[in-house]
Amino acid sequence: LTIDHDRAIVDLRSSADNVAGPVNCPRAVTCSAVYYCFACLLEDAVPLNDGCFRNIQVITQPGSVVDAQYPSAVVADPNFNVVSEILGRGIESGLMVACFSSPLCASSRQPRRAPKPSAY
Repeated sequence: LTIDHDRAIVDLRSSADNVAGPVNCPRAVTCSAVYYCFACLLEDAVPLNDGCFRNIQVITQPGSVVDAQYPSAVVADPNFNVVSEILGRGIESGLMVACFSSPLCASSRQPRRAPKPSAY
């Protein structure tokens, strides 16, 4: 993670190559996970729309676990553990704690929706 003035650059090019099992993410899912992490840092008054994420650049390597290419098996749920770990290194406070015990279960702090941790 690099913060350069008003831009955030999330460089995931060093991610592993895609694997045989369904743990690979399409690029769109990876970007969604990155945007979600940044959205959790925003004040409640900030509207969540495309403008919020214009200054966030996500760089991936095609064929990696974060930019899977056909015919790789993929998951639709982003791996927030990986993304929050990467972003957590560059952002010292305010980042939610996310946990995936399975592709369908996530628990996190969502300040825009609830004042306490939630799970879904």
